[in-house]
Amino acid sequence: MNGYERRKLRSRESILRSALELFRASGIRKVSVAQIAKRSGVDPVTVYNNFGSKEELAREAIGELIRSHWVVARAAIEGSGSFSERLRRLIEAKREEAAGSSSELFADAMRDDPAIARMIKDNYANEVLPVIDAFIKKGQAEGAVRADISASTLRAYIELLLEASRSHPGLASSERGLSALTEEMWALFLYGICGSPPAAKSPAPKAKKKTAR
Repeated sequence: MNGYERRKLRSRESILRSALELFRASGIRKVSVAQIAKRSGVDPVTVYNNFGSKEELAREAIGELIRSHWVVARAAIEGSGSFSERLRRLIEAKREEAAGSSSELFADAMRDDPAIARMIKDNYANEVLPVIDAFIKKGQAEGAVRADISASTLRAYIELLLEASRSHPGLASSERGLSALTEEMWALFLYGICGSPPAAKSPAPKAKKKTAR
């Protein structure tokens, strides 16, 4: 790569980074190409030369953000430790993602641009789902997750925890000295209210018929 190519790459990366910062702060609709250019230290023509339009720039910026988030989430899922430890790391990664306004940005982008909506859905179907399902099945094989519940139901349950962790950040905290409430909430998620499915009752033995003598 020669000097011109390196400068062009740095300029492109600066535009993408500046665009994401502005999109997160104000939303895609309210941000102009002129604002992006000013923040990245280039002129608007350079933005158009690199991306063609604000819409294409937004799609590429969102794509980069999705990929970066997935790298972190996948490392949490496929890392070392017990199922519970890896699940906590996944929840923490998703909570930090939400804290950075990514969830709101994704929701707005999906609503406003069908191409971004397709990209996010395709990424979830082709990249995320197979890894999450493999994670769940491994947990079932290890005895850490109930084997009588389908992977799709367990996946939906994990997604509920992801949503809850955004409202209650302590639920995913891995710091020492967790409060009793946090630990009890985590135990409820992992083991349920009953702790295990109720045992099936054995049918009552049938009374023996008396034989006439």
